[in-house]
Formats: sequence, C-alpha cells, structure tokens
Amino acid sequence: MDMGEVALLSLTIQQARVNTYFDLALLRRAQVYDYCLTFSDEVELIWYSRWSVTKVLFFLNRHVPFVDIVIVIYHQAASNLFNEMCAILLSMNGWLFVGGLGVSEGISRNLKKINHGISNNILYEAILIFRAWAIWRRDKRIGLALGILFVIAWIFISIYLDKFLKSLEFTELGSILPRIQGCFVTKASSTLYVYYVILMSYETALMCVTLVKGIHHFQHSSSPFIILLYRDGILAYVYVFAIAVINVLVILLAA
Repeated sequence: MDMGEVALLSLTIQQARVNTYFDLALLRRAQVYDYCLTFSDEVELIWYSRWSVTKVLFFLNRHVPFVDIVIVIYHQAASNLFNEMCAILLSMNGWLFVGGLGVSEGISRNLKKINHGISNNILYEAILIFRAWAIWRRDKRIGLALGILFVIAWIFISIYLDKFLKSLEFTELGSILPRIQGCFVTKASSTLYVYYVILMSYETALMCVTLVKGIHHFQHSSSPFIILLYRDGILAYVYVFAIAVINVLVILLAA
C-alpha cells in the first residue's frame, strides 16, 4: 500500500469516526435527557406501585441500557483492539440490542448501514404485548395468540442476528495507522435487513389487534384517556415502522 492509499484510507476512517462520535454524542445525550425529563413521573407512578411483570420489564428497559454505553464507547474509542475482541464486543452489543438491554450503536457503521436499536427490542415489545392484552381485558385467546406471535418473531430475529454477527470481519489498523481507534468492520452480511422485515410484520399484526379493539372503544366512549392511549400507540407504531423501512432500504442499497 503506497502513501497515497494510506492517506485516503486514513481520511475515510477519520470521516467515519466523526460520524460515529456525532451519533454517539447525540444518542447518549438524548438518552440521558429523556431519562431526566421523565424521572419524576417514574418515581411518582412506578416506584411505589405494586411489583408485577410489567414493572420489572419497565425497570429493565429503562435503566439497563446505560450498561451498553460503556461497551459502545469502548469498542469505538479504545486503541489496539484485536479482531477477536472486536467480534466479542460487537456480539455483546448485538445481543443487548435484541434483548432490549441497550441501544446498539453502529454495528456496521463502516458499511454505511443503520443499526440504531432505539426501542426495537424484546423488552420493549413485551411491554407492548402486555399493553395490547390489557386493552382486550386480558382475554385468554388474545393473550395466547400474542404470546405465540412474540415467541416466533423473536426466534427468527435471533437466528438472523446470529448469522449477521458471525459474518462480521474486521481489520486491525493499528500497525498502519496508530492513531486510529476502535473497531473497523470491513465485511458484513446484508441479512440484518430480515430483522427489520420481521419487525415490521410483527408490529403491523400487533397494531391491527389493537385497532380492532380501538374501534369498539371509540364507538362507546370519547374519554380523553382512551384517545390518548390509542393516539400514542399509533404514533409509536408509525415511528417504529418508518425506522424499520429506512433500515431495510439503507441495508439493501448498501449491499
């Protein structure tokens, strides 16, 4: 590799790092800001309520993502990381992402693929399952159907995530560019898009179940609480669906 190629490679990596650090700062600041903004509501509405499955899910989804910050910063900013360590760190990020224990940041940033698991994870989706079940007044048939849907969706998501993580390849750049920090991904499978396709299908099915009951509620009640409940649910669905569509397009176009 001549000096011109080294200089071009260095510039490319530095630009990727600037993008990564910007995203890190933006997402982490948003995460902390959101936590501080809603902390008083959490104390008032959650802390002193009786313990339940949904309360445990809330605390996990709310607090444990901060653990992921340490891992993300380390694999993006540490020096002299060897390939095996990068594989371990990014696998941890990936499984925390799917498990709902973190906000996964840029597993494949260097391949120009978006992978921000802001809220699309098992814990978050489990909370939505309980929400939909509660709307149906804990109907056993609906609960069973939602449970089966949940398990099937996340089994397939886990399978494709495992394939994606095993496809990652890294390049150790420390010997060429000593100042370069973090892990540098040079190859990854495009199978990650399947996760978002499954997510879109799952979210659409869940929203349909919610809206069927919502139509009945709107016919018999104009309560502000009912309106708020369904409005927020629809907005959340639109947000998640749009993010999933963008991810699918970016991954397939990059491939």
